[in-house]
Amino acid sequence: MPRFSIIIPTYNRAHLLPRAVESVVTQTFEDWELIVIDDGSTDNTANVVKPFLTDQRIHYHWQENKELNGARNTGVNQASGEFICFLDDDDLYLPNHLSELNQLITQQDNEKTFYRTGLLIRSSSKEWKSKLYKRGADLPYFLWTESLGITSFAFHRSIFAQYRFAEAYILADDLHFLMQISTAYPLYQAESYPLVYHKHENARTQTYYQQDKLANKLACLEEILHWDSPKLAFLRSDLVRHRLYAEEYLHFARAAFRQKDRLGWFYYRKAISYFIFPLWRSYLLTFLKGFLQLW
Repeated sequence: MPRFSIIIPTYNRAHLLPRAVESVVTQTFEDWELIVIDDGSTDNTANVVKPFLTDQRIHYHWQENKELNGARNTGVNQASGEFICFLDDDDLYLPNHLSELNQLITQQDNEKTFYRTGLLIRSSSKEWKSKLYKRGADLPYFLWTESLGITSFAFHRSIFAQYRFAEAYILADDLHFLMQISTAYPLYQAESYPLVYHKHENARTQTYYQQDKLANKLACLEEILHWDSPKLAFLRSDLVRHRLYAEEYLHFARAAFRQKDRLGWFYYRKAISYFIFPLWRSYLLTFLKGFLQLW
């Protein structure tokens, strides 16, 4: 059994995938397996993976498209490692990532939980570090407010006997999973940043902001809001719900404006109906984006 199983779900990212795979191959900690789940790609993904398959630790699986969560669950089913990690196909590990995780894990008395390193977040114009979780802080609140994604975590395989990714949801899916396990397991945090997360301002497809996608995301978030756990009591206030809806409508408005779609104004009006003063700057900037793009 390898120490780590790394799962890379991918879909039509042949131009990016080799860099992600290479970042796993160059790890200083070598007890791992890599599982590439090709979620129905129609480009040359299979061809760019093929040269890596001479390394017996690397496995490739093609499936009919099941969206991201379906691909992740397929990877979990195939994983044989003690700990399971997920790497997006446009992100990369620095060479010490698995070494840092392994060191963190071996320092704990109970290894059967989940672990996290910090993230170096890169956009086209700047780089910054993610916030680190401090032991004793409110874990569900930290995960809810920091939008961490899933790539910096390692999960003991026993967690997946009870929890899986919700395939009904295509957005906020990683948050859905993390919030579930945060009510049942402690998180241990490494104070290092051995992973690069690429933040693409214009990465979303032209259909990302459509109303069915928003409805799907809000349904996911509403489910979380209604979970009956004392650790999630902070989610049951009207202020949290209003802020959630305001932020999501503003986010979708900006995505629509980037595509010069007047649907953005519909989302903006919905955001106004949930107006809260702490977001005034976001309201103003979103309005200006719409004005400049469409008028």
